[in-house]
Amino acid sequence: MTLATSDLAINRLLKSENELISDLNFASFSDGHGEEGYKHGITDPKRYLAELKKGGLLRLPQIIKTSDNKGQHVTCLLYSLFAPWAATVAREFHIPSSLFFIQPATVFNLYYHYFNGYEDEISRNCNDPNWTIQLPRLPLMKGRDLPSFLRVPESPGLAYMYEHLKTLTPKNTRSNITEASEDYFNWLNSQSESSVVYVSFGSMMVLPKKQTEEIAKALLESGRPFLWVIRDDNIEEKLSCLEKLLEQGKMVSWCSQLEVLMNPSLGCFVTHCGWNSTLESIICGVPVVAFPQWTDQMTNAKLLEDVWRTGVRVVSKNEYGIVESGEVQRCIEIVMGDNQGAEFTRNALKLKDIARDAMEGACSDMNLKAFFQDIVK
Repeated sequence: MTLATSDLAINRLLKSENELISDLNFASFSDGHGEEGYKHGITDPKRYLAELKKGGLLRLPQIIKTSDNKGQHVTCLLYSLFAPWAATVAREFHIPSSLFFIQPATVFNLYYHYFNGYEDEISRNCNDPNWTIQLPRLPLMKGRDLPSFLRVPESPGLAYMYEHLKTLTPKNTRSNITEASEDYFNWLNSQSESSVVYVSFGSMMVLPKKQTEEIAKALLESGRPFLWVIRDDNIEEKLSCLEKLLEQGKMVSWCSQLEVLMNPSLGCFVTHCGWNSTLESIICGVPVVAFPQWTDQMTNAKLLEDVWRTGVRVVSKNEYGIVESGEVQRCIEIVMGDNQGAEFTRNALKLKDIARDAMEGACSDMNLKAFFQDIVK
């Protein structure tokens, strides 16, 4: 099996020292952004995706030809929603291809209904805070619960993937704060059980200066130990209280998130609600403060707060969308508290057991194996 993705993504994977990737082959291509990669809020998404497509269309055929010359014929090409052009390459080489949808089924369901009868209603009303919609087999949704893809006019860079989503619906039916990995892990091990607030907004998100300051204030005001993964070369310029922060908690540019979430010192995960982070919070049984930013994260936050009840979602009352420090602290205290917090923890632990039961040898594992058996026939 060969994983082909951007140079930066491959480098990050190789740094992770994960035993699960030891049997994989890697092939990288340029996304036009070098070591910087994509940074939401800074990088122009339309340009980034165009550069990713340009590099991928040049490199992917070379990868396939090289593999064929070695007698290792490509039998199937799996691609994500960010690389729909890969399907075109697959057709040129007469290789079966399949979309690997990296968001929850709830989001796929929302996309389906949007393109099959609900586009006008959602487009007209999604920015009304009082509007709700009940779609078949889905919980009651507000506009803030819908994926940002459904608000295309507000975000032209997302139109690239929006157009591909249409074709999927059936016609008829990482400064000086950086520490060695063992340092943050030893620090975690020195903390009391369920006492640490873990903050991470994923590999693509760079928050505005104002929002970064508000989160910093909330952490200081909480008085709780924290581990904050913050990927910003100019962090000293963004944080006026950096010295105080480093006295109270730990700040790193990268960590092994799954290992962190499995540490008994973890009491709360402040997350952007990316689907990987959402799944990892579930399988580790860690309650969350949901702090969604874009794409499917809004819907994932809805699931975490209202359906699975494993955390609470921040509310922005600022016209610029900035969540103020008091609101962030309020949510942290709820999740870390004895009342609702205890309920969130119980629910998270129940989901942890359910998720584990669905893995090796169970339905999720069996379905994935059946899929791979089918494509290699």
